[in-house]
Amino acid sequence: MRYTHNIKIVHKKGQALKISLVFTIFLLLLILYLGFTTLNAQEFFVGFFASLMRVLTAYVFSLIIAASLALVVTSSEKIESIGLPLLDALQSFPSFAI
Repeated sequence: MRYTHNIKIVHKKGQALKISLVFTIFLLLLILYLGFTTLNAQEFFVGFFASLMRVLTAYVFSLIIAASLALVVTSSEKIESIGLPLLDALQSFPSFAI
C-alpha cells in the first residue's frame, strides 16, 4: 500500500507565523497596558514561559513518537499492511480524548 505519486504542497512561507506573532504581541500589550490580569509583569511572563515550555516539551515527545511509529510502520510491507489501517483509524479520534 505504498504511495508512489508525488504530492506537491504549496505554502505561503511565514504567513501563519507572522500572523501568530502579531496577534500574540497585540494580546500581550493589551493585557499589560489595560491590566486585564491581577499578576504583575514578572509573574505573567514566568507563567507564560512555563506554559510555553510544557507545550514545547509535549510537541518534542509527540514528534519523537510520530517519527518512531513512521519508521516502524514503513519498515516492511507486512507491518505496513497491518499498521497503516490502524493508524488511519486512530486519526479520527480527537487528541484530547486520548
